[in-house]
Amino acid sequence: LSIISKGYLKDTSAPTLVGSVVLASDSSRLKAGQRIAAGPVSITTGTLRLRLDNGALLNLQAPAKLDITSQSRAMLQQGSVTVHCPASAIGFVLEGPGLSAVDLGTEFGMAVADGNTEIHVLDGGVQWRSDARQSGLLEAGAGIASRGTDSFSEITARETIFNRDFSAPEPIEPFGRLLAY
Repeated sequence: LSIISKGYLKDTSAPTLVGSVVLASDSSRLKAGQRIAAGPVSITTGTLRLRLDNGALLNLQAPAKLDITSQSRAMLQQGSVTVHCPASAIGFVLEGPGLSAVDLGTEFGMAVADGNTEIHVLDGGVQWRSDARQSGLLEAGAGIASRGTDSFSEITARETIFNRDFSAPEPIEPFGRLLAY
């Protein structure tokens, strides 16, 4: 921060980079290999695969709106996302309206529609928390759904509604000889 005349503060720092794009659909303004900063990410068609700097992988399915707070926290406002967290990303928090999931070394999905949130544990476990100060543990095959901020029900995880493909595109091989100088 730098001080400007009359005592006002101005933020002169660069945006905080938190990850990179692994795969983006053709309609996305983001491109594979591009670094991303903390802030909102939205897609209207296709999918977007992100790798956060802590190692967490996120598959965002359109239409979706995600606000990335840091390399260890994000909020899904609309749509669905599948999260794969290796050991380096344990503790990653994904929030939705009324519910949040704290990763315990797992793969899980979250879907948000009309202010309702569902968490589906696909592998491993997560700890869920609600805005109403309720919490619990979920293991693979289980899930929880919120209807508003104080109504919750246990559900069976539906892995078929989430994109679980976390593979990266193959890098382009160089020709092996200098073509121009």
